[in-house]
Amino acid sequence: LGSRMAIEDNINLKRDVEGNGVEIQYVWDDVEELWDELDALTRTISRITELQQRVAIIENDLKYISRDHTGLMVE
Repeated sequence: LGSRMAIEDNINLKRDVEGNGVEIQYVWDDVEELWDELDALTRTISRITELQQRVAIIENDLKYISRDHTGLMVE
């Protein structure tokens, strides 16, 4: 009886280990997907920052152009 229980325990343990291995692979795949999304998000934020810097430069240029040309269009 003890030997049978040990065999059943061993079979159950192997089944549980295999099941956990599959679950770990699912989790690993999810983690890899999250890393990919994080990378894409980081690149998007970087691009947004670059665009904000370009807009700030254009706004600054327009401010000086407007200041330099104020009064030139007087009728």
